[in-house]
Amino acid sequence: IIVCGERRFRATQLAGLPTIECHFQEGQMSPNDIMEQQLIENLLREDLKPIEEARAFQQLMQVNSWTGKELAEALRITTSRVSRGIALLKLPEDIQQQVEAGTVSATAAYELTKLPSQEQQRAVLAKGSETGKETTIADVQKKVRERRGKSSTAQRGVKQAFISETGLKVSVTSPRKSNYHEIEQALVEALEEVRLRIENNVALT
Repeated sequence: IIVCGERRFRATQLAGLPTIECHFQEGQMSPNDIMEQQLIENLLREDLKPIEEARAFQQLMQVNSWTGKELAEALRITTSRVSRGIALLKLPEDIQQQVEAGTVSATAAYELTKLPSQEQQRAVLAKGSETGKETTIADVQKKVRERRGKSSTAQRGVKQAFISETGLKVSVTSPRKSNYHEIEQALVEALEEVRLRIENNVALT
């Protein structure tokens, strides 16, 4: 039984190759084991779309009763990548379809998840389409901030600053008491966001 690699097997046959490299799994595999391997195989595809990835995350979490952190550890990816992917599935179906079609980037769509209602999410995208210009991530972030209103004055909590050798200062603030493990996680997620902005050529404001 081919658990994963069906397309490679068919390609080998079409190419007329007599052999193919493979790994044998000894013993009986449960339906959950097979599904897990197939989902992981699917996640390794380079052409995997953000919504497809998010659905695979969700299925793996359900199959194994995993938390987002446990899934991230199993796949050796950041927890922020998992949480951001799962967040996309909370968007209305029509916006998910735009993400799948590539008309709305996954990063911009994630920003929309910060809004409390689907009506507000659609309204932000509608404003971008009215101008006839492509809605950038920076545009969405700005509109989301406007919709959410100005943040309230910071309460007593945590404020830490980290200065690099080049003089850049990174500040971490929280309205509640936090520990260094939570600060580390926040910085990891911030680093993931920075990398996403670099990949999408987002200009500094």
